[in-house]
Amino acid sequence: MMRFLLEKNWLARVPLYLGIALLLAFGASCSRDEAPPKVLSAAELAPALAKAFHNAKPELQAPANQVIASLNNADYPLSFAGLNNLKAQPGLTHEQDSTIASVLLAVNQLLQADQKQGNQQAAQTLQYYRATK
Repeated sequence: MMRFLLEKNWLARVPLYLGIALLLAFGASCSRDEAPPKVLSAAELAPALAKAFHNAKPELQAPANQVIASLNNADYPLSFAGLNNLKAQPGLTHEQDSTIASVLLAVNQLLQADQKQGNQQAAQTLQYYRATK
């Protein structure tokens, strides 16, 4: 170590070594195995969520069932709120978390479409979401 410090150009190499260390750190933390959330149609939302939560813990099963019921009734503002609450619950499996992300993406798109058609409840839900995220 002392030999390294005694070299004349050691200080000039510090940025190079820091750059290499940063590249290695960021390269190791990036996961390319993850695919983006799958975009689901409105008809696929409730079945996808039901499949992901069919063997869930009871404390996750009840809120998931409420969201599934609101999806079946096409109550997207209620579904959106329920999905955000469900996503915040501890103990979700990877499958459950990625399914929630896919369903949230689709519900958000459905809310935007409803907002464009003049649905005030959809507009208020999106406005509230933007204000609190």
